[in-house]
Amino acid sequence: MKHLIWCVISVAAVTSCSRQKQDTGSIAVSLIHDQTDDMKLKPDYSLLKRIYSFNEWPDRQAAFCATAISDKRLNPTFEAHLSNAEYTEARNESDDVNDRKRNIGAFVERVKTIVSALTDSTNRPRTFDHSECFSTVAKSLTELCNNKSQKRLALIYSDLAENSSFSMYCSGGFQIKDTGRIKARLLELAKLPKSLNGIQVYLLYQPVSREDDQRYFVLSSVYRSLLSERGAEVTVAATNDLNI
Repeated sequence: MKHLIWCVISVAAVTSCSRQKQDTGSIAVSLIHDQTDDMKLKPDYSLLKRIYSFNEWPDRQAAFCATAISDKRLNPTFEAHLSNAEYTEARNESDDVNDRKRNIGAFVERVKTIVSALTDSTNRPRTFDHSECFSTVAKSLTELCNNKSQKRLALIYSDLAENSSFSMYCSGGFQIKDTGRIKARLLELAKLPKSLNGIQVYLLYQPVSREDDQRYFVLSSVYRSLLSERGAEVTVAATNDLNI
């Protein structure tokens, strides 16, 4: 009986440690912000704060990468990195008890600065004549696939309306029956990774009219199909108030 009790306790302890390791494990977030139109819903650090959950998991390793959708295929990428607590503590030569808090604080400030710069429209056109949406998304997802973090998320703030060599702006609009044709045309523009297993993708947009809502429904359905069939978990939402 004593042996049985010890086995149960041992299994429970191993399970608990395994859960803690997973919960406090590394996390990577890729943020894509569409600058080609004045979007009503914009990136906000409040959502990122909930995602990183440093108050609950202060030891975790974190990465942040952000870029913009513009009228160009090649856009700057901005990054922030935070090593896990074991790494930073090994380099805490002065045994400063606040060292980890300062490292987290520096990461948070870097992320806030990136988000602020990305959403600042002061020195750029209000709208663009072209939008290289899909190629930007494909590139960011490819980079996220190469990241080995335990938890990987992509936040895509865009109306998803491509206007490059393939334009989604037409007088007749799109219907749900057109999704197959749109998928084929998008895949001619850029390659998606063969596998997106383990990646959570959030398509974030707030339509401004019924017509806009109907168009986004079709386009988000296209993206959901393209990404989910490669293993991604796709969520469509019109708010930053998400419980992630």
